[in-house]
Amino acid sequence: MNIAYLTTLVQELESRGIPGSELVDPMPAEVTPEQLATLLESAIQLGGDPALGLSFGMRLNLASHGMLGYALMSSRNGQQLINGLTRFSRLAMPSIDLSPAESAGQFLLVCRARETARDPVLYMEIVLATLIAGARALFNRRIPGAAVWLDYPAPAHAESYRQLGVPVHFNQSECAVVCDRSFLEMDLPSANPVLAEIGARQCQELLRGMKKRAGVAGSVRAELVKANGEFPGQDELAVKLNMSGRTLRRQLAGEHTTYREILDEVRFELARRYLETGALPITEIAVLLDYDDPANFRRAFKRWSGMTARQWQLSDIHQ
Repeated sequence: MNIAYLTTLVQELESRGIPGSELVDPMPAEVTPEQLATLLESAIQLGGDPALGLSFGMRLNLASHGMLGYALMSSRNGQQLINGLTRFSRLAMPSIDLSPAESAGQFLLVCRARETARDPVLYMEIVLATLIAGARALFNRRIPGAAVWLDYPAPAHAESYRQLGVPVHFNQSECAVVCDRSFLEMDLPSANPVLAEIGARQCQELLRGMKKRAGVAGSVRAELVKANGEFPGQDELAVKLNMSGRTLRRQLAGEHTTYREILDEVRFELARRYLETGALPITEIAVLLDYDDPANFRRAFKRWSGMTARQWQLSDIHQ
């Protein structure tokens, strides 16, 4: 994981008069998502502020996200920005899934915590703060109709949400950044088509590298890959691995993943391969991936990639 996240966390503590050495000493050369999660919890205790996640998220800038940040700032418009976010968000926020949606003429970027998230509210605060801060920086603080929806009650530190600079509504149906649909058509002042394409290619390679599995997760992935589209259920697969379904779930949780997450990875990888050939219709690809209804495959592919299967097939990203 990008060491800039830890550097920014240390800067947030030091802005509060707390030496960074109290959190980590010496500063490591790299940090895993699990290590960063532990350090975030420690930072909140050191700072004595349950809202530290919001301040940390607001402090992160686009450069903090490495290649993902550069790819996003080079996007042509809001729509391409959203496509990149939903496609590559795991590079920056492995505990949160992002997906686009619409409601009553508004655009929603829905944020859902993964089952493996250690503190869903903390991660939601960080991600939403980062999204709002990043969008305002890219669009010169112009986000038409911007608001934040949260699906949990107002916490004790609810006043701290004011720093987001947009209306915040608790007890909603989803956690999401909400804005007018016109945002999707807004041009980015920093648009650069060449850098956007290069960034997308590099992000794709980084994402593929993340998906190389080891341990029990690697064994699950290997079984699913060789299943030839007839994917076994979790309990059936557990038998193949000489363990109970309950043990498999527990071991995968210990590796910060789930059977469903690995199955999605394998299906997405196979879907890309089939689409690259250009020879198979979407309906046949859906069957090959064990979907009873092609519409379910289309929805899943949009969730995985941020675009429809047809849009992905016509794009340059996979070439």
